[in-house]
This record gives sequence, C-alpha cells and structure tokens, in this order.
Amino acid sequence: MCYRSGRQWPEAILMEQTAEHRLLVLLQSLLLTAIGVACGVCGAAIGTRYFESMVFGLKPLDPATFILVPVGFVLLSALATYVPARRATRVDPLVALRQE
Repeated sequence: MCYRSGRQWPEAILMEQTAEHRLLVLLQSLLLTAIGVACGVCGAAIGTRYFESMVFGLKPLDPATFILVPVGFVLLSALATYVPARRATRVDPLVALRQE
C-alpha cells in the first residue's frame, strides 16, 4: 500500500486539491484491502472447521476474532496509505518536477 501510494505523487503535484488526492488514494487502497479481508475471512471460516480440534477454549467461528482482526487490518492499511499520500502532497511542486 505504501509503495502504491508513493508512486502516485506525480499526480499529487498536478492536482490542486491535496485532500482530494489523499481521498482518492485512500479509497483505492481500501478497495484492495476490502477484497483481501473478504477473501481472508471466507478462507478463515472454512479453515476453522479443519483446525477445530487444535484450538482450545475458542469457538471455531469466534465473533471477536472475526471482527477485531479485519478491523485491525483495515485500520493498518488506511494508515499505511494515508501517511505516504500526505507526505507526497506536502512536496513543493517545483522541487518535485526538478527531480523528475
């Protein structure tokens, strides 16, 4: 996510509204994260049936785990995207264009 966000800073240079660019990058990142979390939750729900005998003291579909872990991944992904996007939008456009 950080790499993807950092690659888009030439677009940030050309856009006048930096908040608009950050929102665009964040939404693109969260779409990829949502797809990954959905696949992971489905895989985990299927996999818990096979590992049910190895997990002691937890239900196979423990609601706390299936809610807290995806929420944590989404928050971490949002942070990993927002920080580089914010840094990219703070760069002076003339300095950035000279380096290109």
